[in-house]
Amino acid sequence: MNTIRWRQRLAHLRGSPVAFDLRPYDQELAEINRLGIDVGQLSDGELETRARALRLRAVDSLESIRAEFFALAREASRRAIGLWPFDVQVRAALALDCGHIVEMQTGEGKTLAAVMPAALRALAGRGAHVLTFNDYLARRDAEWMGPVYAMLGLSVGFVQQGMTPEDRRRAYLADVTYVTAKEAGFDHMRDLLAMDRQALVHQHRVRVRVHARPVRAAMALARGQGDGQRTQWLQVDAWAGVEDAEDGAHGGFLWVFPRAK
Repeated sequence: MNTIRWRQRLAHLRGSPVAFDLRPYDQELAEINRLGIDVGQLSDGELETRARALRLRAVDSLESIRAEFFALAREASRRAIGLWPFDVQVRAALALDCGHIVEMQTGEGKTLAAVMPAALRALAGRGAHVLTFNDYLARRDAEWMGPVYAMLGLSVGFVQQGMTPEDRRRAYLADVTYVTAKEAGFDHMRDLLAMDRQALVHQHRVRVRVHARPVRAAMALARGQGDGQRTQWLQVDAWAGVEDAEDGAHGGFLWVFPRAK
């Protein structure tokens, strides 16, 4: 812990906003662990009912239901796909939901950590996009994590190159959509050129400008290596990202939570 504190102080002295001390998330993590004891006693039907009940409260405040919903999502993951998010993954999920970029080592479970904040944001009914590096990851992650979302009463879709507009529209209408930044970006531009609403594929208009290597650019900016012009590479209503510490942008995600019109 002393090493982390010194790294944090050194980062502040250098003017870097990177946070090494994750203790601010400990209190909410403890609450999630405490709630998880009771959630573990629920049947599958009761778990889904609790999640759907939280959806009604999500309109007012997502933060007020975050701990309970994360506990439900954690248990749903264990039951649906046999994976239990460890505390480090829950901390990452909390940081993501707070709008931060999170760097995780290869094998630490970025895909699983991403489910909790994505599902929480989708509760409000506005749709959440998880942007992946390629089509393979978009399809793999959607199919792999799909049972978790289903147990929480949420739908999931994915977009692939070559899909018809109708298939794309169906995928974007899901509560959570896995899609590459390239496909989402070009779909958005095509929507801007559409002559009537029937030709739109996004369920909401997404205001986003993304750098060619968004996650790596975000990390460079966070480390004080960028030019400070954040709006030159990303402009969304709420965002967070995950970068693979070894693979850079190849292992990363960006989140786009679209603005309802």
